[in-house]
Amino acid sequence: MSTRKHGEVYSLQGILSRANEEQIYISRYLIVTAIKSGDLIARKVGKTYLIQWELFLSWVLCTPVVEDEEESQDE
Repeated sequence: MSTRKHGEVYSLQGILSRANEEQIYISRYLIVTAIKSGDLIARKVGKTYLIQWELFLSWVLCTPVVEDEEESQDE
């Protein structure tokens, strides 16, 4: 059985705070719209969205998400 590493996971407010620290200024509305349209992958737990920092960065920078080499080499 393999384990999956999720990296850093933040709430919507946490993503906004971290993005501002990294000098990425983005609105809450834009993030929620991207989540609802399916462009940004997130999980909704209760009323809270949980977003992985790596997925957020790849969405903001328009770069594809790179799978771990271990996962891609499993045959």
